[in-house]
Amino acid sequence: MKYKIFSLICAVAFFCAVSPQLTAVDMNIPIQKSVAKGQYIPDIDVTIKDLRSLPVPLANENYAILQSIDTVTNIIIGNFASGEREIILIKDKNGDGEVDLVAHWFVDGEKFKFDASPSTSYSSAAFAKMKEDIISGTRGTVFPNPDGVEVIRMLYQNSDNVQKWRTGYLVTRHDPDNPAREISRYSYSLSADGADLAFEIFYYPRGTNRVSPVINQSVYCKKSKDKVALETVKKLIEETNRISPF
Repeated sequence: MKYKIFSLICAVAFFCAVSPQLTAVDMNIPIQKSVAKGQYIPDIDVTIKDLRSLPVPLANENYAILQSIDTVTNIIIGNFASGEREIILIKDKNGDGEVDLVAHWFVDGEKFKFDASPSTSYSSAAFAKMKEDIISGTRGTVFPNPDGVEVIRMLYQNSDNVQKWRTGYLVTRHDPDNPAREISRYSYSLSADGADLAFEIFYYPRGTNRVSPVINQSVYCKKSKDKVALETVKKLIEETNRISPF
């Protein structure tokens, strides 16, 4: 019996000694990439020809992007989990909420396809819902980064995470293993020129590793006239104003 108790004590002591090393992120290990090829530049309006150079994931991982610059709003969908691998551009050219263009780029076949009736493929209601889902991080019909507005609402409860930014706020999330290092940042501001809104994920802690998402900025809006972007930013500012010390 004494031997069993002694063995149990040793086992517990060993577990406690090694557990932090097994679970803590090793900051000396470089951030792992999730992209096989291609890149996305958030502040440049994505055009048809740009579909050729957008990210192709290392794994069969879907993604979704909301990009809204001035009166042009794009949703970019990467379908890689099943079927023929493709990247889809859904574009509203003039800020009226209607879909004006749907272009498909088939990655392996290296060919384009265009929907003859874009507004039939995606109604204005469906287009708005996709924008809302990307902003909220809701996965179902689209597969955005899951860190959406609810993460912001969790973070701004602690004023240490909040800084004043233009007419709105910058909210940051830090690595628990290295509080000086940002995992993600969220910025939102409103002006006469439109809405500025950006969600940027630098990496996700995965055991001892740090893994970059396929798309770092799944939401990027600059001087956006899009109704969903404007309403989202207005609401976030109002909410943060009630809590923020600024």
